Amino acid sequence: MHELYPHGLEHLPLESEVNISKLGHGGVITTDTCNAAQKTRRILVERMGGDTHEMDCMHHLRNVWFGGIEKALTTYLNALLKDSLENIDSHLRVSTSMSALIRAFDKEFSLCANYPKGHGEEFKEWIKKNHPGELLLHVERASGSRQDLFVEGAPAVYWNRQYCIEFLDEQLRLPSKGNVLQENLFIVLSSLEMVGLSRILSILYLCIVIPVRWLSAKTHTLGKYNWGARSMGRVLDILEEKMDQIQQDHLLVLSENYMMGLFSELMDELPPFQEFWEHKFEKQQMSLVSQTNTKVVHMARLRDELFHPVIEDNRNSQGIVEDLVDIITGAFLEELRNTNKASYKYLSSSGSAFSYNHCPEDIKNKMIGKMATNDYAESSFAGLTSQIQKYSRIGIPGAAAITDAKRNKFFDRRGKTGLFHNFPEGIRIALVKVAMEDAPRTRNANNLLLSKQREAKREKAEIAKQLILQKATEAYIDAMYYHRMYRSDRCWKTIREVSDGIKRLHTEKDKYEMLKENISICVKGFGWEQFRQAWSKDGKPHTIEFLADRLKDIIKKVGRWQYQMSLLLIRQKEKYCRI
Repeated sequence: MHELYPHGLEHLPLESEVNISKLGHGGVITTDTCNAAQKTRRILVERMGGDTHEMDCMHHLRNVWFGGIEKALTTYLNALLKDSLENIDSHLRVSTSMSALIRAFDKEFSLCANYPKGHGEEFKEWIKKNHPGELLLHVERASGSRQDLFVEGAPAVYWNRQYCIEFLDEQLRLPSKGNVLQENLFIVLSSLEMVGLSRILSILYLCIVIPVRWLSAKTHTLGKYNWGARSMGRVLDILEEKMDQIQQDHLLVLSENYMMGLFSELMDELPPFQEFWEHKFEKQQMSLVSQTNTKVVHMARLRDELFHPVIEDNRNSQGIVEDLVDIITGAFLEELRNTNKASYKYLSSSGSAFSYNHCPEDIKNKMIGKMATNDYAESSFAGLTSQIQKYSRIGIPGAAAITDAKRNKFFDRRGKTGLFHNFPEGIRIALVKVAMEDAPRTRNANNLLLSKQREAKREKAEIAKQLILQKATEAYIDAMYYHRMYRSDRCWKTIREVSDGIKRLHTEKDKYEMLKENISICVKGFGWEQFRQAWSKDGKPHTIEFLADRLKDIIKKVGRWQYQMSLLLIRQKEKYCRI
């Protein structure tokens, strides 16, 4: 800016103004629900002080609920069908897990080429020939570890099932070598218990997942209706109340009016929510399997078959659905009411300030307009992952650049602009110029770090190979790696080498890593557990000075002769392993 646009310097913030303490002016720190993330969040809020607030990502909370429900259902069905499962050949890998079924379903019937042994293309042509004009729901993408997969994928299993069984029956009658995937699916899809399971999970998807996901994602846009991030506590209160009622009367889960109206009171207050709901079940359409490109409101058809089934197997599944209700409501309430889990504090029954009824009004108002999810942060990683999955030869920096360009709406044909394009022209040009000048140095630094990481992995692999330790523990390989590091120039063997080595390094990070490595040489490489050292205390990392003094103290206590003695012992051990 000094070189190109000195008159535009007033647009730039001072370096002292660019810092994390701005979170103390009404900022919200949103994380997922794992212990490490929550602890980091608490420490940040404590250090920021002022007016900083906390929020758990509501998408993560929802996933945790359904993760617990799936475990409970799988355990119950495994016990219920124990005798039947034992009579099925183990090589078919038949399971009562809905996630396992959906992953197999995706492999066999999806049109993507991620699983070459699948028959998605053949199934599509078979449907066109044998059932033209019918509706097929999209098979859910089953890659990755997604806790909500077993509810999101259930509707396709429930609706497409009758056609899939017919197709599989024809395929398995053909004279061939057999297909384990098709045999597995034929057995599982033919089970009335799995029909009941897919039916009740599809109901949960329509009546809980869809509305809770919309509210979580749109909370920050509903400020004018007095709805904010803390208002999401009302959603959990409603779910707790409704699950209690369903637990008392299992038939409620099959009542269309009751289940489709779980959040009716919120729809009355939030017109956009009502509009979304009506669009989803009255207007949104999907094409039928036909040449005429006829469309129908597919979610309405699915809803009707769930609550008023026409297909015989679906009608006969009612008893199984009623049996599963108790397992589902019990697991759901356990996930909500477990005091060790993040959801609990959002229940008004907990008395927590995070809950809607016990949150101070001024905090509620400050949380209006704030996001109830960390989607914006997660989208960077999701975009990067998507690029790498689609274009496997692309490098991480290139994939990240494409994601950033998309987030800044660089490719948006509707003329919308993102953050970068809202800067004054001078700043945009200066940023690009700096990026172009920094690119080679940044690329070299990244490549160097990757090279060091790969070299460390290669050395560990080489150690394991040389010692023929196929079953060696990671700890033992680490010990050998650090012991060999003693012979390299990265090991500081005297107090003077420690002092000189620290002076040669320019960044705090490099100094910290070298001190950690050298202490690890003593502890892991030589097995001197008495010198084991924590890298932080009370959430604060130790200073460079502290770790340097600690390393010097170790060197003083052990002396060079003990290093040599340990070297001799390790050489004898290596020789024994070779023999």
